[in-house]
Amino acid sequence: MTQVHCVLHAKGGVGKSLVAALLAQYLVHAGAEPLCIDADPLHATLARYAGLAVRPLPWHAGNALDARAFDTLLQWAAEATQPVVIDTSASIHLPLRHYLASARAQPRLARMRHGWVLHTVVPGGPAFLESVNGLAQLLADWPEGTRCVLWLNPYWGALAHAGQGIEALAAYRAQRQRIAALLHLPALRPQTDGRALAALLARHMTFAQALATPAFGILERQRLRQLQRALFAQLDMAMVR
Repeated sequence: MTQVHCVLHAKGGVGKSLVAALLAQYLVHAGAEPLCIDADPLHATLARYAGLAVRPLPWHAGNALDARAFDTLLQWAAEATQPVVIDTSASIHLPLRHYLASARAQPRLARMRHGWVLHTVVPGGPAFLESVNGLAQLLADWPEGTRCVLWLNPYWGALAHAGQGIEALAAYRAQRQRIAALLHLPALRPQTDGRALAALLARHMTFAQALATPAFGILERQRLRQLQRALFAQLDMAMVR
C-alpha cells in the first residue's frame, strides 16, 4: 500500500520542513522514489532541496484558502504509486483541516486506497503542552486508520510540563492508540553536531550530497553521517515505509 506522509503543525518554526526533508531522504535511502510535495505558499523550504524531487503545489495568486490547490494535492497523492511526502506550513494548517473535513474532500478520501501517516512536531519549551493538548483536534479531521508519528524536538526547551514527559500526560494517553511512534530529534551540541546540521540546512543539502562534497570537512561529514544513521534507525523502527 502506498503511504502518504503529511507533516503538519499549527505553529511555524517548529521543524516541519526538517521532518519532511528527513522523511524524503530516508525513503530515497531505502530505495523508494518518493513524490515530495511542497504545500507551503510562502516559504517553499522543501522545494529548495535540489537533491530531492520536489513538486511545488500550484497556489492560485498565492491564495492559501483556494480549495483548487487542495484538490490538486489530493489528486497527486491519489495517483502516486510511490510514497508521498507533503510539507505544509502554519498558514495552511486550518484551511487544510477544514478542506479535509468538507463534503468536497470526503468522497475523494474514501476512494483512496493509500495509507495516511500524519507527522507532527512536539517542540520543547512553551509550545510543548499546547502541542500535546492539540493532538485530539489534529487527528479528528483525518481518515480512520491514519497513523500518527510524533517528532519530539528539544531545540526550544525541555520536553516536559510540570516535570512530566509526554507519555505521562493525559492528552497523550487519550490518543495513544492512534500514535504509531515517538521519534526524537537529537539535542545537538551547538559548536559541533549542531553547527554541522545548521550548515546542512542553510544550504538545503541532503545528507547524501553533504557526504559527497569537500565543502564539508572530514569531521563535519563524520558527524552528519552519525546523525543520519541515528535518525534513519528510528525511522526503521517506526516502519514508515
